[in-house]
Amino acid sequence: MMLRGANIETVSDMTYTTRNGNEKPLDNYFEFDGKKYLVECFRPNEPVNKSVISLNMEIMKMMEKKQIMNYQAFRGHVGFKTNTDLHTAVNEARNKVEELYLNYLSETEKEGLAVMYPKKFVSDKFDIEIVPYYLGNTHEKERDLDLYNPLVSFETEPSQTLYNGCSIVISGTRMTQHEALNEKLAKKIKGKRDQHRDAPFNKIIFIELDETIGFNANTPMFPYLSREQLDTKSYREATEKNSDVIHIFVLKKATNKGIDKEFKCLYNPIHTPLINTLKKLENFHHVAQLL
Repeated sequence: MMLRGANIETVSDMTYTTRNGNEKPLDNYFEFDGKKYLVECFRPNEPVNKSVISLNMEIMKMMEKKQIMNYQAFRGHVGFKTNTDLHTAVNEARNKVEELYLNYLSETEKEGLAVMYPKKFVSDKFDIEIVPYYLGNTHEKERDLDLYNPLVSFETEPSQTLYNGCSIVISGTRMTQHEALNEKLAKKIKGKRDQHRDAPFNKIIFIELDETIGFNANTPMFPYLSREQLDTKSYREATEKNSDVIHIFVLKKATNKGIDKEFKCLYNPIHTPLINTLKKLENFHHVAQLL
């Protein structure tokens, strides 16, 4: 769509033959200024982010099943202790959260003075705790303990006006290792370059990074990398070694005026005519050139 917006006609059913004789399809193809270009589009996916989002949604559904009275209000958290196989750990925590939650409600519904709240669940991978609202730590205090990554906090906040009303609050934090994410992204992009090493075309790779926090796969809760965190060193080195490769990072951010897009481009000067044409697009700005 962006290329067509710059009056560049693209072909979506183009293929070429590899040295092994296999037909390989392209995401897109176009010709410009006498040069042929294949197009690859890539959006980095972080499975942990999707798992945490899914966990949040399931906790919300779980808490909505039954009305919570003021006296039943609670604070809870799920804190993950390891980045190793974090995706699996998030999935394992789901059933345990519901078990502790139902035990907590069961105790608060008992008649009499003795209330036995479920004790904190502790494992090698994660901790889960649900305690009465006024006895629990705030989400910020749990985060400041620096014990967990990521940390999901959930609570029912007592209503100031209604005896039988509580509001649900769910939030999460995650410490990201920018160096590791940059390294992972660089390997993925190298795979895109290697994927078409036999192609007799120039290669233009679009990498989309969404900086907007959201609650689905298209607007992730934990953005992959921001424009400040993105390290382009490896891509500069790759472009220096391969003059036929163009890297274009599309950094998206939602604003009250719509979607703001910033483009970071790494390219050999032989592709300047193409980049100059793309610069004419209204939202194509902040271009970095590899000289």
